[in-house]
Amino acid sequence: MRVVRLVPRLRRTRRRLCRRGRAPGRGSGVVSAPTRTRLRASADASSRAPSLRYATLLAAVLLLLLTGAVVVLSASAVVSLDHRGQPLSYFWRHLSSVGLAIVVLMVTIGVDYRRWRRLAAPLAGVSALGLVAVLAVGDVVHGSRRWLDLGPITVQPSEIAK
Repeated sequence: MRVVRLVPRLRRTRRRLCRRGRAPGRGSGVVSAPTRTRLRASADASSRAPSLRYATLLAAVLLLLLTGAVVVLSASAVVSLDHRGQPLSYFWRHLSSVGLAIVVLMVTIGVDYRRWRRLAAPLAGVSALGLVAVLAVGDVVHGSRRWLDLGPITVQPSEIAK
């Protein structure tokens, strides 16, 4: 949702509302608008709330990363020992990928969202070129051509296009 303009001032309160089943003339059923002090108190509370939300989100992400690392270690230790002679090689490869992803995250966080909007069309074009390149020079893996081999890494352009 976009805010088109700032609100210069609060509007005056409207006529009082009555609770259901009460007569309009009685004072016990009146509902009033919040006072300025209550509005200010709720604004102060909401300004403190994002740090708690960010901490909770960060804890959830770190828990998922830790769980993923444990699952990779558990699932690949025997296979890694058979194929590479070291039980932790896939685990270290996974951790290096996580580290690279965190570095990319920190770099992209610093980019203003308006710049991402300006880069959207060129990045979509690069993505489309990657999809066309798969048809021409993509690697066939398990009977399907989906990957581009770029030296030390392989890329699946359909994931980037998503």
